Amino acid sequence: MTDPVPCHTDTAYMSVMIFGIAEKLQDVQEATMALERLVGKYLPNYYERHLLKSIVRLWMGIE
Repeated sequence: MTDPVPCHTDTAYMSVMIFGIAEKLQDVQEATMALERLVGKYLPNYYERHLLKSIVRLWMGIE
């Protein structure tokens, strides 16, 4: 059975404001580091070890 609330977080926000330019990362190393930093900011010590690049490739749609 999967956890109904992954990472014990939710996305029930009243509003979100984002400033800047967004671009899709093409480099797997850069994408892995960005994802780890994002998760680390909001869920410190969530991961016991670094993300696998093979998993990030799947999320990016790279075979």
